[in-house]
Amino acid sequence: MVKRIPNLLHGPGFELCRRIALFHLLLAALGLHAQTGAGAQQQPNVLLIFADDLNCRLGTYGDAAAMTPHIDALASAGMRFDRAYCANPVCLPSRTAILTGLRPETTQVLNNNAGCFRKYVPDAVTLPQLFARGGYQVASVGKTFYSHRSDDTETDKIMERLPTDGARWPGANALLIGAEEKDALKTKLGQRQTFWGPLDVDDAALPDGQSARAAAKFLKEGRSKPFFLAVGIFRPHLPFIAPKKYFDLHPLGKIILPAAAAGDSAGAEAVDLGLPHAVRRMERERGMMRLAMEDETRRQMIQAYYACVSFADAQVGVVLAALEEAGLKHRTIIVFVSDHGFLLGEHGAYAKSSLYEQSVRAPLIVSAPGVTQPGRPCARLVEFVDLYPSLAELCGLKAPEGLEGTSFVPLLKNPQRPWKKAVFSVDMVGERMVRTEKWKLITLPGGGGMLFDLERDAEENQNLHESPSHQKPLAEMRALHSNGWRKAAP
Repeated sequence: MVKRIPNLLHGPGFELCRRIALFHLLLAALGLHAQTGAGAQQQPNVLLIFADDLNCRLGTYGDAAAMTPHIDALASAGMRFDRAYCANPVCLPSRTAILTGLRPETTQVLNNNAGCFRKYVPDAVTLPQLFARGGYQVASVGKTFYSHRSDDTETDKIMERLPTDGARWPGANALLIGAEEKDALKTKLGQRQTFWGPLDVDDAALPDGQSARAAAKFLKEGRSKPFFLAVGIFRPHLPFIAPKKYFDLHPLGKIILPAAAAGDSAGAEAVDLGLPHAVRRMERERGMMRLAMEDETRRQMIQAYYACVSFADAQVGVVLAALEEAGLKHRTIIVFVSDHGFLLGEHGAYAKSSLYEQSVRAPLIVSAPGVTQPGRPCARLVEFVDLYPSLAELCGLKAPEGLEGTSFVPLLKNPQRPWKKAVFSVDMVGERMVRTEKWKLITLPGGGGMLFDLERDAEENQNLHESPSHQKPLAEMRALHSNGWRKAAP
């Protein structure tokens, strides 16, 4: 006789169990939702701060004359890269490389008149696009990635532009604001009041002061998703104009002239640098100038540069203070970078657009909470084109295929580890640079070039390119150059 099994799917006992089970499922669902929400909040913010034409004349890079407490403090809290190189030592090509993660040879943005990279890489996913697709609020203020010459309407569609009032200061020549150095020099040389000099105005009266305060306002506003904010500080780009209080920080009597410039009152050609004729010719083509100035005028120009650097540092301080006040510092990746450096009398020149160290090497500081350790410098070779894949990795975003940089996140964790064999750069007239930890080779389009032993000649004063005893390292550097950046990657 078969026993009848009770129907357990009916009755008050089952109903109670069903309700308890549903209750636990609801709790689990709520918990999962809470975890998902917490995870979204844990995704780090990104604050990317650009300076313009800033070389390594900063306190954190060992310049005793610099007054840059805010940038120095950022370096103390994060990692300073001591050998960071731009893809091209001119504004637009360098910034386009950061924007796209692609080198100038790929985008064909090789000078400030060629901003239309979409013509050559129409499907490129820019850094702001990547973050927008990853759920970030993307915004910018000031001079960040490109200029009005760009054809990148795709990024424009997703990038929020923070408003500033656009005011100009009394007596300034607005036509010089943002003009290239060569234009400023050609039109205003000798009229120091517009080329460089102090102004009796507050920081907020100048465009950089407005940009910093717009960024600060953005940071203090509440939002439901992480942000990617790019802040562009235009100084110390020419004209070297800043509020007077920053000039007062750098007394003229304490300004030291670079060795190549001291005493060159007879004219630029009096500086015997041993440069090949082809180098001088190409310098003229790209607007790089060796100016004939009295020593006192040189000191005034360098003083003005330092003043602009201090002014830029103060604006960085405004932004960083707002970040901390908003309680966001602990979950925000901060990057401070200049598009390239600037020669201030070294090699007798006053310009960017050169592959000398003072122009092609520039500051790069990264603070990534939970990744970087305070005050750890890194002496390994890195490139600004590496920023794109690095930020993508730090934020857990899948970078697009075909990027031409290498994520330096492993260096953030261990700055001593082996890394790139070499870094590369190209200028607007076709000069090309390959640099290892010891050697630098600059090749010229018509043949010839310059070879420097940077361990023995950090100032790049002795060209060894034609030296019979240096043909072996020359051949090795040529091979590195021919093999390209992929073979030099870690």
